[in-house]
Amino acid sequence: MTAYSVESLSGPALAAGGWIEPVLALERENLAPLLAATGQPFPEARRRTGLASADAAVLLLRDGVLIGFIDFVRDWNDPADLYVASVQLRTKARGGPALGVLLAAGFEAVGRLEWRRLTANVHPSNAPALRLAARLGFRRTAAPGRSSVGLALDREALLASPFATLAAALATRHRPGGSRSGG
Repeated sequence: MTAYSVESLSGPALAAGGWIEPVLALERENLAPLLAATGQPFPEARRRTGLASADAAVLLLRDGVLIGFIDFVRDWNDPADLYVASVQLRTKARGGPALGVLLAAGFEAVGRLEWRRLTANVHPSNAPALRLAARLGFRRTAAPGRSSVGLALDREALLASPFATLAAALATRHRPGGSRSGG
């Protein structure tokens, strides 16, 4: 089985590399059931703009094919924080090492940036994401003006997280030659 590779990019590099469309396609595919159940449209324009201006984005690839991604932007409520805008993984890659490799690469990418805490919002019906956030050490917070569950993880808590250590070990085992970085 081919090892995973990662691309760690800024939003402009993500756009220049032609990755916005494949990322949006994966996100649309994964979010379709939730959006249909809640009667919401896919936020195409907002996601396109957010991806193009991401502070950090990590693509998980296998044989050059997008398997997953995570992207981070400055939190509009407090620019000292980074907002986890999206974490997506192809259905066929779930249950194996792919998520750990993706998260380890994401932690590595944001480790090079200045931030106080990671924030996120998760739909209350997304139980797997809420369980993962709890395992990572995120605590629940109020999500101002939102019906979603607000989450926050202090930088020090991330560095001390046992999951961060496990994810780094998975990344080392399943990534050949480390990660490639771009602008």
